[in-house]
Amino acid sequence: MGIVVGSAAAEYPEKPVTLVAAFGPGGTSDVTTRVLAINAAPHLGQPVVVVNKAGAGGVVGANFVHSAAPDGYTILLGRVATHAVAPAVKNVPYKFDDFTFLGLIEKNPFVCVTSTDKPYKSLADVIAAAKASPGKLSFGSPGVGTLPHLMGVMILDEAGVSDAGKAAVHVPFKGEGKAVLAILAGKIDYMCANLAPTIGHIQAGRLRPLMTTMPERLSAIPDVPTSRELGYPKLEVAVGWSAIVGPPKMEEGATKKWAEVLQKLKDDKSWISMTKKLGSIPVVLSPEETKEFVTESYKTMDALVTKLDLRIK
Repeated sequence: MGIVVGSAAAEYPEKPVTLVAAFGPGGTSDVTTRVLAINAAPHLGQPVVVVNKAGAGGVVGANFVHSAAPDGYTILLGRVATHAVAPAVKNVPYKFDDFTFLGLIEKNPFVCVTSTDKPYKSLADVIAAAKASPGKLSFGSPGVGTLPHLMGVMILDEAGVSDAGKAAVHVPFKGEGKAVLAILAGKIDYMCANLAPTIGHIQAGRLRPLMTTMPERLSAIPDVPTSRELGYPKLEVAVGWSAIVGPPKMEEGATKKWAEVLQKLKDDKSWISMTKKLGSIPVVLSPEETKEFVTESYKTMDALVTKLDLRIK
């Protein structure tokens, strides 16, 4: 009797999976991607290899995954920049919702900082300087069309600074890590960023925190006022997040497997601990919930960009 060969396809994954970080080394996206890769691999049953594809405020990496084969072996750590801000600010080669949503994994508190070598002791000092000398102040971001870019303008707009879009000079960098290095070196006056890449410098006394954007004060920096306390509750829209997404029409087996892996992270003490140490808040949502969340984030940013007239033609 001959041997009957089964026709069923092998179960995903058969080989390592590439997880793309759309920003350079040292920033929140990069670190979050690596923490996820380490902790997801045991649940996935294969190594997860992190690859940085930085450029254009996250668009290069996002488009790389958008164009990848839908077999589940190339996926993306989607960020608020790649799926909400950039599509609202400028023309990008993909639609924000033209991906396979696998799950939200975290939210990232934002903090606005200046160097302790600068004369600004509070957010009010920064605002006063922008009013007194329009165009003299500078602020940094990981790129045009990122949330830190919008935040740099939003602060001045909410404070009633005339022509807020030109009141301070925007200086884009290739990644959050390089922007943080620039403010440490005194090359820019202020910036708003995720807490993760700034918390060590804040605790070491190299950066002065001016404000956070969460509804309540953060336990890591309890003396720092919230935007609501300072009279700017609308700035609470500035909250980073990370979601795992795949190319359009990703294969069902791979989609289900990643949804299962992310749900297992809910109870993974290692991942929870590492995520919290980064200053992030673990939040795992289902694929359906994630798509709804990202859609609302995009709509919020689109409305904001329209109000501030920041859309790049």
